[in-house]
Amino acid sequence: MNKENIRQIIIYGAGVIGNKNHEFLKRNSLDQYIYAFCDRNYENIKEIDGIPVISYESAKETGKSFVICLKKDKKSLIQQFERDDIPYYRNLGEWILAQFEGQERTYLTYLYKNQDATDEPFELFGNMEKEFFYKLQPHLHGVNKIYGGYCNCCESDTFFVARGSWLRTGNYRCVYCNSITRQRALMSVLNKIRPNWRDMSIHECSPSGPIMKLMQEKCRDYTYSYFYDSLPLGERLDDNSTNQNIECMTFADESFDIYITQDVLEHVNQPYSALQEIARVLKPGGIHIFTVPLYFIQSRPRIQINDGKVENILPPVYHGNPISREGSLVTFDWGADVLEIMERTSGMKTELYDFRQTDENMQLGLEADFLRVLVAYKE
Repeated sequence: MNKENIRQIIIYGAGVIGNKNHEFLKRNSLDQYIYAFCDRNYENIKEIDGIPVISYESAKETGKSFVICLKKDKKSLIQQFERDDIPYYRNLGEWILAQFEGQERTYLTYLYKNQDATDEPFELFGNMEKEFFYKLQPHLHGVNKIYGGYCNCCESDTFFVARGSWLRTGNYRCVYCNSITRQRALMSVLNKIRPNWRDMSIHECSPSGPIMKLMQEKCRDYTYSYFYDSLPLGERLDDNSTNQNIECMTFADESFDIYITQDVLEHVNQPYSALQEIARVLKPGGIHIFTVPLYFIQSRPRIQINDGKVENILPPVYHGNPISREGSLVTFDWGADVLEIMERTSGMKTELYDFRQTDENMQLGLEADFLRVLVAYKE
């Protein structure tokens, strides 16, 4: 915000409303730009903290812009302003945003960084901000939690917005890159154990969302694959992707430094074969970093294959699929023995990272039940 270019404004709405808005602007070092308050009851209120309260006719003669801070009669007031050809803003949020010349991200970061806390953001922003905040981010309707911090998937200050209680997957998103909690968790671990990943050879199986975008922008040797059973294995899909079955990939041995799977291994018909293949295509010292839903059970298959056909052992469950609207069948439930299975089937020692509720994790949007990232190391 370039405060040298900010013109003074007249706030329409005094009394309790005027005091509240004055305190908000004062808290953000913007009260110096209030020229006056305007209110129908100007004869009784007189002033707010030394700032005069004037009539509409007097305010109109100043030629300054109005900011509407009334909840009621806003529509009729706007019609009056337009009849009288008076410049106006619908609320304080709209006025503040105008000072940022349309930079919504900077505006939101400004609001967050100028508050004393973030657990009740709409109370801190004030009621006059709530309406505008919703207007600015339409997908925030129905939120039950907002927390400000830093997103590892878009590498920027942000807000994390929850729309439900199950936060591991789609209910707790970054408002800028739309990352979900498990994606931020994976990037947090990758930054920790391979801070130079941008200079490494990385392959990702069935990618989607912000990690894919981040890798494409920042990693000089990032490739990815999907599996279409109607296409030949190894066929090129575009410049950086090929058609691959993770159970029998066409890549040469020791091709990659890092192999990424995000909630993929619960959808593989033969997960043990997939783990062996991943170990094969990793270079010595390489890692397989991945997420899977983990349950308090022993791992178990949900399907069996007879004569090449998939048959359900347990009732079918489907998850989202980046290349099919029909979803992806869950073929395997991963449980408490996941580390043992990883080492036994792939020969790679595996570590599990979980995320406790700490201030550091909250600032990174890493708050969820069953939030875990696994890393298998090829010695």
